[in-house]
Amino acid sequence: MRLKYEHPSPCRYISTHDLHGLSVYYTSLIQQAQLRWACVVVPCTLKQKPAVAGFCLSVAGRRTTTCGRRLLSKVAGSGLLLSVTWDRMGKDNKKGKAMLSNTSKMPGKSISLSAWKCKTGDKLAKVKGSVCHDCYARKGRYNMPNVTDKMEERLKFFNALDFVPRMVAMLNKTRSPYFRWFDSGDVQNVRMALNIIDVVKATPEKKHWIPTKERKIWQEALKLETLPDNAVIRYSATMIDDTPPQDWEHSSAVIKNAAPIGHECPAPTQGGKCGKCRACWSRDVKTVSYHKH
Repeated sequence: MRLKYEHPSPCRYISTHDLHGLSVYYTSLIQQAQLRWACVVVPCTLKQKPAVAGFCLSVAGRRTTTCGRRLLSKVAGSGLLLSVTWDRMGKDNKKGKAMLSNTSKMPGKSISLSAWKCKTGDKLAKVKGSVCHDCYARKGRYNMPNVTDKMEERLKFFNALDFVPRMVAMLNKTRSPYFRWFDSGDVQNVRMALNIIDVVKATPEKKHWIPTKERKIWQEALKLETLPDNAVIRYSATMIDDTPPQDWEHSSAVIKNAAPIGHECPAPTQGGKCGKCRACWSRDVKTVSYHKH
């Protein structure tokens, strides 16, 4: 069941991940006007009544969200209301950790998209000597029907209106404090990048590693939102044995014959695993060099 009132002006969907005990907290956010633009989608469990709604305000061009029915009429009467939505959570919303990847090399979960959907990576895959040429995520089991179907399912998940609260709920169920975005694939657009930042903000106890080649997308997103301290965006060099751009705060390189730049990934000497190394997640490590594999 879904009911929605939406303001005609353009807006981006954001979400809260908890409907209980947040009224006072989000009311304070309204008063402080800490967030920016848009509207809200709040998933409700089957046991909850749809009278519990989430809604969003736009205050002086910034966004603020709140939960609860009491403030609804007051906000709607102010003319500031952009959107109200409630949605009963169906089976598709309860798949939980099924959307996450189990990467044996790393200390925690990750999430992936199809490498065939990469924007910059698709172009680099055609360039011999690039870090995307002969991409591992375009070969072997990645082309099996069950894997490609799952990748399409994850893309729909990323684009879902309730992506943020569902992703936060999944991460809160994982034990490891370390999480990697895109063990294959890459961010698709600015909206996706902003949603990822929202997830990072909502999971301060997790450390997020975000590898990317989509420099322009992240530059646009970071004009609108500040990346929290619990995340690192590593911009990759485009060619093997090449130096990554020095003007990007954190980066990575792929080496074959050249000397390592910055921190050398120890995985090749540790059975292909991270072991105790956490350099990729560290904001203190500017560049990590990976051996070509």
